[in-house]
Amino acid sequence: MENQTNNQGIQKEKYKPFSINKHNNYQITSPEYNKHKRHVYIMTKAGRPVYVRYGDEIESSSFIATMGAIFEKFHIYFSSDKSNSKWQKMIIKNKEIHFLYRKQLVYICVTALPQKGSNLLENNSNKTAYQQVNASTLFKPQGEQQIVQYTDFQIGKMLDFLNIQMISIMTDAVNQKLEQRSNYDPLQNLGDRNQLIGISIKNGLNSPSILFSSYMALPLQSAHRKLIHSALGEGVKETGVVVACLMTPNYIIDLFIQKGYDFNVHDILLIQNLLQQMNSLRNSENWIPLCLPGFSCEGFIYLYVSYIQGDVALVMISTQNEDFFKCKDASSQISQKLIQQNILQNIFQSISQMPYSHKIQSNQNSSIIKHFIIIQQESNQYTQPSFVPFGKQPTLFKHYLSSYSNLYAKFIAAEKNLKNEYLSVSRDQQEYTGIYSNSDYIILFTLDKFISIPEINSQLNLLIKWIKVEEQVKFITKFS
Repeated sequence: MENQTNNQGIQKEKYKPFSINKHNNYQITSPEYNKHKRHVYIMTKAGRPVYVRYGDEIESSSFIATMGAIFEKFHIYFSSDKSNSKWQKMIIKNKEIHFLYRKQLVYICVTALPQKGSNLLENNSNKTAYQQVNASTLFKPQGEQQIVQYTDFQIGKMLDFLNIQMISIMTDAVNQKLEQRSNYDPLQNLGDRNQLIGISIKNGLNSPSILFSSYMALPLQSAHRKLIHSALGEGVKETGVVVACLMTPNYIIDLFIQKGYDFNVHDILLIQNLLQQMNSLRNSENWIPLCLPGFSCEGFIYLYVSYIQGDVALVMISTQNEDFFKCKDASSQISQKLIQQNILQNIFQSISQMPYSHKIQSNQNSSIIKHFIIIQQESNQYTQPSFVPFGKQPTLFKHYLSSYSNLYAKFIAAEKNLKNEYLSVSRDQQEYTGIYSNSDYIILFTLDKFISIPEINSQLNLLIKWIKVEEQVKFITKFS
């Protein structure tokens, strides 16, 4: 879709799907291979290749085995728990190597460091974060071509989500088999999932959903969402469905979860990943065996997927393989209700207005608040203006996300010792960037560099008042 401009003159970024090209013909020694800025490898602890982002797994086996032996020694030396470690990082010449051990699998990201003199937006790593704002300023290089470097926190979150995606594809049985037989080859169970894994990597680096382990709800009037919730609940009442979800590849419209069950946010993100990757799902009703680790990492449950109209899909989760026809009947009943009550019209109107403007009140100068992300802590939902949650992102949004990731990482590190509120703000030549947290929300924000320090609190208070008014529209609330 093309970008649009709203009546405030703010450019709205529409969803642009990723193009995934694995370049199977690449050799590790070829110049084309080394031109890529970022390589991702998945291997077993014994050094068997499971996935390479570029090239062929079998052709890369010698290289991966050597790399695995080196990292294993390094990891044993620095970690007391090599089966479930935090990610570690090495810097070798002009390469930054991140690796993450999860049970019997190792996830590696090799990133080319920027050349000396390159115009890099080194987001927040050159900023001073502090509890009380002061006027100290650090400068970034200027230029026409600006490259955003992903932060350690972003790469770590991507690798962690990649592990969740791999378990979703193969179940945790892959770890059990590797524990029993270190020479077991997981490639035989991976199948043709390169596109799905590739999208997981791209989303892992560029989506706030994965960075903050949250999902974005489609803004909708509470009365309309309540009607949707009622339609979902009534539709699945006589089935074995444990979760019914009305969603698009980018947004969650509503969720109905049976009592006694929980729907993990990473399971939601895995399903959105699947919808983004498999356009063929739009053509028919689908019954997909899938491992959702939030339910169980040991085996498969069953996913019913049917697009009602346009981007709006009805997804139902059942633990019973024979429930397809029950889901089919429930889907028909739910769709009829949504059409009869004109709810679909309201949904499509909301979709057409996404992403929404960041002007939070009529007399507010929209240039002061450049961007924000507000996370509702209890529900793991977030909302943001101007940009979509997934897909190709412009450099400006990558810059915001990179800045937020460093602030968020520091907040997570300090969270255990927090009692009430938390505020950390930093300033550079371009803007103020900050994070605020209370018992209800985490607010990440970017403000114009020319405002005064008292105005920062004023703008933050505006955001807090705005989200309290908009909460029932921007977030999915609980319905009895």
